[in-house]
Amino acid sequence: MQSVKTNQSMVKKSQFGMVMKRLAKNKMAIVGLVIVIILLMIAVLANVIIPYDYGYQDTSALLQAPCAKHLLGTDNLGRDILSRLIYGTRLSMKMGILSVLLAAALGTFLGSIAGYYGGIVDDIIMRFLDIYQSIPGLVMCVALAAVLGHGLNNSILAVGITTMSGYARMIRGSIMQVKGMEYIEAAVAINAGDRRIILKHIMPNAISPLIVQMTMGIGGAILMASTLSYIGLGAQAPMPEWGSMLAGGRSYMRDYGFIVIFPGLMIMICVLAFNLLGDGLRDALDPRLKD
Repeated sequence: MQSVKTNQSMVKKSQFGMVMKRLAKNKMAIVGLVIVIILLMIAVLANVIIPYDYGYQDTSALLQAPCAKHLLGTDNLGRDILSRLIYGTRLSMKMGILSVLLAAALGTFLGSIAGYYGGIVDDIIMRFLDIYQSIPGLVMCVALAAVLGHGLNNSILAVGITTMSGYARMIRGSIMQVKGMEYIEAAVAINAGDRRIILKHIMPNAISPLIVQMTMGIGGAILMASTLSYIGLGAQAPMPEWGSMLAGGRSYMRDYGFIVIFPGLMIMICVLAFNLLGDGLRDALDPRLKD
């Protein structure tokens, strides 16, 4: 028994090493990975590395252009933009990651049921998702955020619920591909429970596409959450979320463009990094590329 576990561990390590080797060959994916790691470190260490408190108002330096004291300038209330961007990294990453985890959990649950049981259960779930996806995503997200109320946590719920249908369809497709395999039939023959079959035998085959979709989904979730904040349904002042920073600076962007340029760049860099990493993971995890 111990020997079997050791062999399984060695196989997993070998597969992980092969994936990382293929990923390392993709230079753009490595760039994305490095940026994501830097953003995560900034998010974790935000309280330590910010030069000023994100809410501190220097009334002697309102709308101050970038200078030695304020490297990225100040906003209309005299708050240091660099400090707010750094702390905003934590909020935006939190919103993106948690909303994707929620979407993946809901989508995996629905997709697993639809793909495994099929028949009328599959028809009901898929017709529900068809209707659900007929509504534009941003419209659905705004509607949910308006119903739930503004705030950081409600934005996470709104984005997660809005984007869960893509995960459901992906999981359903993966399960339908493997549920007729011999090892699934063997599990059924020994009276393994449905829950065990789904979790132990079917879901591991869906992990690779799920990881890719979640990675790329984080960028989209951050963009959608920033949109909610921009229109006043997401993080509320004085929280320095990137979308709310854009909203606060839009009245001054003609004369003081740096107020909106830097938050916009952060959103762009973050979304691009996750997309590059997701593309690289898709290529690295593609079974057709295995040696």
